[in-house]
Amino acid sequence: MKKIAFFCIAALVFIAFASCGRQSDADAVRAYYRTAEQQLADGDYDAARKTIDEAVSIYGNGALLDSLLRKMEPETETQTAAVAQGKDAYDDVVVQEFISEFETYRFDEETEITVPSTKKTEKETTTIKNETTTTKIEMTTIVTTTKRIEQTQTTTAVITLPAVTQKSTKEIALDAAKAYLEQTANSRSQTIDQLKKSGLSASEAVYAVDHCGANWNDQAVKAAKKYVADGNASGYGYSHSSLKSTLMQAGFSESEAGYAIDRAGVDWNTQAKYTAQKQTSGKDGYSRKSLKTLLQNNGYSESEASYAVDRAGIDWNAQAVLSAKAKLNGDPNMTDDALFVRLTNDGFTADQARYAIAHCR
Repeated sequence: MKKIAFFCIAALVFIAFASCGRQSDADAVRAYYRTAEQQLADGDYDAARKTIDEAVSIYGNGALLDSLLRKMEPETETQTAAVAQGKDAYDDVVVQEFISEFETYRFDEETEITVPSTKKTEKETTTIKNETTTTKIEMTTIVTTTKRIEQTQTTTAVITLPAVTQKSTKEIALDAAKAYLEQTANSRSQTIDQLKKSGLSASEAVYAVDHCGANWNDQAVKAAKKYVADGNASGYGYSHSSLKSTLMQAGFSESEAGYAIDRAGVDWNTQAKYTAQKQTSGKDGYSRKSLKTLLQNNGYSESEASYAVDRAGIDWNAQAVLSAKAKLNGDPNMTDDALFVRLTNDGFTADQARYAIAHCR
């Protein structure tokens, strides 16, 4: 009995010293952890690396120090996969990895005097804050109780979730430029102006348009199609030259505008017809000859202008009347003979001129 009592007392002393040593190690690891964590928060990565390396060389790569290393190294495959599922999934993975690796400092259950123990779990809810979110984590703490030594020890883990990375202003500018160009058909200069209006600085806007991968030739094609569609909806037509001029006024280069003109699939005959119909819808009367000349002056070819005047459905007698009224407004005392001469000089036929004289007063 005395031998057994002696061994029990000796074992108790050994365990007490071992427990104190392990607890002291745990405190030291946490001190290193807090120091390195603060250095990371201050942006001093070199100092943090030295602190972690020193701690690892003394105590090994435990979970507390490993959590700091994960902040400075690429993410695990599990974490990378979880990122695709959203931030909550990512946080869960990091926490579970941390808990699974955390080293608890407890009695060595393999010593001679340790009898098989019973284990119970106690749950505690810890609230952890990072830069942008507050996450509640339910942790399970292992409590070991022996039958012969009525003493328990609980190790509490302090878990710091990796802070959510905030996008830089350049990344925000790039996202804005890409989103804007997906919805619009604008030139480089128009895009810069729009990004500046949205609150970005000039340098950020320029960086965005130069790095967003935009193809300005394609943007010019999209813009050309939009201008033509919008113009036609309002009854206007674009000639080759007028559309090119409009694109360049919008900020596209001459080469970009030329690229768009050749690839926008515009039917120039139809555009000429739209222009002819629009021109003859006002109070100024046009003869076939004068309207064709106007169309050619606006950039349509001779064949396009001819197509338009022949297919626009224009009432030339009505145009002659409008022209006669306009001339009489300038000279109310003009004789019919003088009016006839002027109308025929403008390209109206004799029959059209006579019709106008008969209906203009």
